[in-house]
Amino acid sequence: MLYLPRGWWHAVAATEGRSLHLTCGLTPATGHHLLVWLAGQLLHSPTLRANVPTVAGPAERTAYTEQLRKEVAEALHPHIVSEFAASLDARDPGRRAPSLPYIGDVPADPGLVLALTTARAALEGADEAVVLRAAGHEWELHPSVRPVLEALVSGARLTFGYLAARSGLTVEQVAALATELVSKDAAAVSQPR
Repeated sequence: MLYLPRGWWHAVAATEGRSLHLTCGLTPATGHHLLVWLAGQLLHSPTLRANVPTVAGPAERTAYTEQLRKEVAEALHPHIVSEFAASLDARDPGRRAPSLPYIGDVPADPGLVLALTTARAALEGADEAVVLRAAGHEWELHPSVRPVLEALVSGARLTFGYLAARSGLTVEQVAALATELVSKDAAAVSQPR
C-alpha cells in the first residue's frame, strides 16, 4: 500500500506485464469549504446580498468592506467548526442500500427491520419538534418519534415491532416513517437476518 499526501503528484505504471491497482481518494474539508458554507449561512445578510461597490468611491468601498468584515467576524464564533461538521454529517449521502422490495409504501409488518443508510445523521430538537438531518435531507417531525430516531441514529438495525414498543407509536406509524425515510434514500427496510 502506498499513501500519497495531498499535493504530491504521482504516476503509476506497471514495470512487468499486467497490473491492477485501486486508488482511493479522501477529500477532507478545508478552510475554503468552511468559508463557502459560511457564506451560504449568511445569505440573509443585506450586506452579503448587496452588490459589491466596484464602481463606488474609496469611502463607500471602505465602509462596505468594514461592514462585511464585521458580519463575517461575528459569524466565525467559537462553535462554528462544530456547526460546520454537523452540516457535513447531515449532507453525507451515506451508502445507498437496497430496500427491495420496499421502495414504495412500506407495509406495517412488525418483523421488518429498519436502518439508516448513513452513520452521520444528526438529531436535534426537543419539546415542539424533532429535526432529523440525514442523507442530504431534513425532516421536522413530531416529538413522539424521538425514541425511534434516537435508536436509528445510534446505528442500530431494529424491527418495526421493537421501534413501536420503544416509542409508544403503532407499527403503522413506524411504517409511515420508514416509507418517508426510504423515499429519500436515508433508510432501508429489510427482512430480519
